[in-house]
Amino acid sequence: MIKNSSKNDLIRHRPTGVTVLGILFVIAGAFTLLGGITTLVAIPFVANVNPNVIGNELQLNGQLTPSEQTALAQVSGSILTVLGAVLIPLGIASLVVAYGLFKAKSWAWYVAVALSIIGLVVNVISLVTSDIGAITGALVGIAINAIVLYYLSRRSVRQYFGRVATPTETSSSTTV
Repeated sequence: MIKNSSKNDLIRHRPTGVTVLGILFVIAGAFTLLGGITTLVAIPFVANVNPNVIGNELQLNGQLTPSEQTALAQVSGSILTVLGAVLIPLGIASLVVAYGLFKAKSWAWYVAVALSIIGLVVNVISLVTSDIGAITGALVGIAINAIVLYYLSRRSVRQYFGRVATPTETSSSTTV
């Protein structure tokens, strides 16, 4: 007797960790999107700030000329524009990745791995270049990204995303 099994016959159950990662991507995406929108909304307010206020708040008393303070205010608006323009697509991308994680899309696994590697590299660079106050954040970021990479590399998780052949796919027919 020959028994054939197709991939569609298999019922894949989402691992709990994938659900947790999906929820984290939703939260991160929502905050990133909100941060990008808030940043773009703040631009008119930054553009209208008196340059002397910036100098006083940064405790630059007498260190910057009024024209340098004006230039600092203008550059701040440009930086906020770029930051907002980067954060909004990143927030949307995080929400899309969360959807892919929940729906077992193979591309979502690749993107989650890539984002974790990027996060790991950024945190290592931050660890090397930061002052003592930012080291704790960098260490936490390294730990989180390392845990996510380890989890995504587990066989059951890779199998859920179709990255590993299931036992029934490797032996498509059996004889009795």
